[in-house]
Amino acid sequence: DGGKTFAKLGAGESVVLLPADVSAKLVAEYRSRKVWNLDEARVDSIEVDWAGKKFKLARQGTGWEDPAAPKDTVNDKAVSELLTALGALKADRWAAEDAKKAGLEKPASTITLSLRDKTTRVVLLGSAVDGKKLYARAGDSNAEVFILGEEVAAKLTRERGAYVEKAEKKDEKKGE
Repeated sequence: DGGKTFAKLGAGESVVLLPADVSAKLVAEYRSRKVWNLDEARVDSIEVDWAGKKFKLARQGTGWEDPAAPKDTVNDKAVSELLTALGALKADRWAAEDAKKAGLEKPASTITLSLRDKTTRVVLLGSAVDGKKLYARAGDSNAEVFILGEEVAAKLTRERGAYVEKAEKKDEKKGE
């Protein structure tokens, strides 16, 4: 019946037909919130496009570097926090909104992970919802829209400066 669901209270006898929008919200509450399975150790590079500002971090030995500025020091702890957030990526809740309404047709940010097996994982970040939460979707166009919690949204929307200390700043610190 177009996404409608029959429902009954556990102790009651009455059965009702719920509207499609209410049915979608209720069904979403009972499904796994895990977006994907990702082994963080298999990530070779991370490409971030945040509002047109792009940067890339690539695994170099046991650490990370910015291939566009290899003299800059990458904060491995910050990259590890990002990978942990991406590896455990969970929906705060699944959203009934379509990609256009969620700002995902032209996302505010795209994070692309290149894995050792030459595959990629992409997460698209859309418009804000409920304060500092964000609409998001895995890169597959058939993937469902979900809402990221504030803490994860904050980790996924950091600019390059949160991960990299420029070479000039390092030189200034040495001179102090």
